[in-house]
Amino acid sequence: MNRARPALSHLAGKGVNVAGSLVREGHPTLMVLPWSDSGGPLPDHARAVHVRAGTCVNTVLVDGAGVTTNINEQPPPLTAAEWEALCDTAEAAVRDINAHWLVIGGSFPEVEGGRTAALNRMLAAVSAEGARVCVDSSGPVLREILEHHGTQVDLVKPNVEELADAAGMPVTTQADLVTAAEELLGLGVNRALVTAGAQGMFLIGSRSRLWARSGPVPVVNTTGAGDAALAGFLSQDRSPLAPLSAVERSLTQAMAWGASAVQTAAAVPTRIVPLPHVEVREPDLDASLTHAEPEN
Repeated sequence: MNRARPALSHLAGKGVNVAGSLVREGHPTLMVLPWSDSGGPLPDHARAVHVRAGTCVNTVLVDGAGVTTNINEQPPPLTAAEWEALCDTAEAAVRDINAHWLVIGGSFPEVEGGRTAALNRMLAAVSAEGARVCVDSSGPVLREILEHHGTQVDLVKPNVEELADAAGMPVTTQADLVTAAEELLGLGVNRALVTAGAQGMFLIGSRSRLWARSGPVPVVNTTGAGDAALAGFLSQDRSPLAPLSAVERSLTQAMAWGASAVQTAAAVPTRIVPLPHVEVREPDLDASLTHAEPEN
């Protein structure tokens, strides 16, 4: 018998967390998500596409030592009409706020008739609007999306485990991480932002390889740390051809937002705590990643 103290309920998930962090810091943001009538109320920045299947309920267990266990449901399948409505609503949201970014986050549902056609139309439309695309999903689905749409994607945001799954290779050193990220770049994507828990994060692109790290912070719950880090990065990253100094500022912001997330029980940080020092440098290709803590 294990007793929870306390038990909390939050609206969460990759894209939900990214949107929540951006809205909390005053960035105009809309999130689009599949939603069932049993899901409950939604925040003002949400646009729901009502679906027949139930809303996923994920369980996060955090023990007294701060070790986090996630139990995530598989997303229920969607009809072709529901999937097309999601893509159309996301396209309209990009246009309505003149968005710099479209983030496609979370687990992809099975769709009757397939996902590719509607996704192709949406990506072409948002690119025409001037928005860039970020995909934050798990390994096999991430690989599938890049194989079909890699040239339409500017940024992917896997953690180390997701990167290994997508690249189909073990990632135990920083050299492995660079090799695996460059495998994804070979599918057309421009950059990979790889979060590595306590070992910071890596930005691998055709123009540079960067590793951002800071000192340790108190850890309450690692769930959502990668989502907050992505939100922090996107809040600063406005140009695909930004100078190196601007990219370093984006990474520094990402580190601060991610570190703030692990210090709270909720998936979205209640406030951003500045980090006293963030070092941005070239990866150490001889260093191990075996002590990196998992995060989402």
